[in-house]
Amino acid sequence: MTKEQFFSDDLKERIDALSRRFEKKERSNNDNIQMLFEVFSDLFGGLLVGAGLGYLIYVLFDTHLIVLSIFILLGGVAGFFNLYKSYQKKVIKEAKKDA
Repeated sequence: MTKEQFFSDDLKERIDALSRRFEKKERSNNDNIQMLFEVFSDLFGGLLVGAGLGYLIYVLFDTHLIVLSIFILLGGVAGFFNLYKSYQKKVIKEAKKDA
């Protein structure tokens, strides 16, 4: 094996390793963006539904403003619960993929 072949093979291995690392990093960034949108939609959706129901009850039944506040809090709790459920699904999916 000549010196040029040795360095050529070594260079190819290093380039392949760097390209694999770059692909993993790119996939990781896409996964992070997707997770950010999931978190935002879970939390914002829960708050929006809670605020909507609270406002509807407030207007229809002419209740106190505290009802709106309670439903906004319940919507936030529901959003965090949805977030927890989606996290659990992701953990189970990752565990099955690793097994």
